[in-house]
Amino acid sequence: MARLSNSFVFSLISACVDKINNVFSIADDREGYVYLLSKVTASKNSKVTLFDCHMQTDENTKACAVCYLPEKHINIQQGYKNKSLVKISGVKESVTKRFNAALDEYTITKKAKIMPSSPKFEYNEALSSNLCTVKAALSKDLYEVVDLKVKVIKKQETKQSIVKNEKTSCKSDCLVADQTDSIKLVLWENHIDGIHAGKSYHIRNLKVWSFDDEKYLNTNESTEYSEIEKVEGITFDAPQIKENLLTGKCVAIQLNRTLCCLICNKGINLPIAAEEMVICSSCNNNMLVEMLKANLVAQVTIRSNDQEPLKFTCFNDGLQSLLNVCGSKMQVDDMPLQDLKRIVLRSGYCKIIADKATQVIYVNNVLTLCYVIYNTQ
Repeated sequence: MARLSNSFVFSLISACVDKINNVFSIADDREGYVYLLSKVTASKNSKVTLFDCHMQTDENTKACAVCYLPEKHINIQQGYKNKSLVKISGVKESVTKRFNAALDEYTITKKAKIMPSSPKFEYNEALSSNLCTVKAALSKDLYEVVDLKVKVIKKQETKQSIVKNEKTSCKSDCLVADQTDSIKLVLWENHIDGIHAGKSYHIRNLKVWSFDDEKYLNTNESTEYSEIEKVEGITFDAPQIKENLLTGKCVAIQLNRTLCCLICNKGINLPIAAEEMVICSSCNNNMLVEMLKANLVAQVTIRSNDQEPLKFTCFNDGLQSLLNVCGSKMQVDDMPLQDLKRIVLRSGYCKIIADKATQVIYVNNVLTLCYVIYNTQ
């Protein structure tokens, strides 16, 4: 017999409890402003579709609402976009709290009616924001939504393909930090290519998850991000950073441009004979050769104090960050390889964060000329 996952069992029990609660509880009316309206999504490990949102129910209070009827999404969306008060007749208080343990939670029932209402209190902009520090995010309950202003310390260069329910999705793990702490951020699908190591972002609508008792953040369809000014004063007290901090300089470099897969970002070797299409040996996708992107791949040798030289690999984000540290406004894609090599070799001694478990180097300016490096050995 197949073993059911804990998350599936939890979802099943929660859905059953909500249905029982809906039968025996009394429907009520709620009025409020709608915040953080999610898209209609399928529940984890099930075919149940739902959406959720926050509602400001008075001047300083908000609650969480969930609805399992996708057709009602469009009714509540108008109030959300216009920041206007809505009245929902037919909501029932949920016994279980699936989305936020700190808030009252209500279920929008099948017979619920959603309509505009006249303002009885002011829209509170502060309640619509979930902005917090990384340290505060680590103390949040599972499934809570948070916003962060962080710097991306490292990011996986290649995408991981995850197959679930016969659907393939891509993800990339990051480490982000601010002045208080650092945390793992998992980027999914369309968010992967837009976020780069060494840059700072305001990221909204991230959900708190946990694996092996370690909390991390997940992007989702409602996640939005925008690049911001550099986040200063990044903490080096986090274990992922502090235990790997050292000083070194680049003494040798090999640098090439390599054609890479549009899907998984791994290198593609073109056949000798000219062909219109090529297949990626990693993800088996076919692409036109003219559509392939050219990525920089650098093999660098770092000498750390009096120790033996260590070899590392560096990609576009790392090289671009180093250019920024050195004061150059050029893009690595536009710079001749010889000029880029010269800048790397002349960058001198730098603070380095080395992780021997991975094979990627990122250059980061959280300190003056600070590298973030991942050892290939």
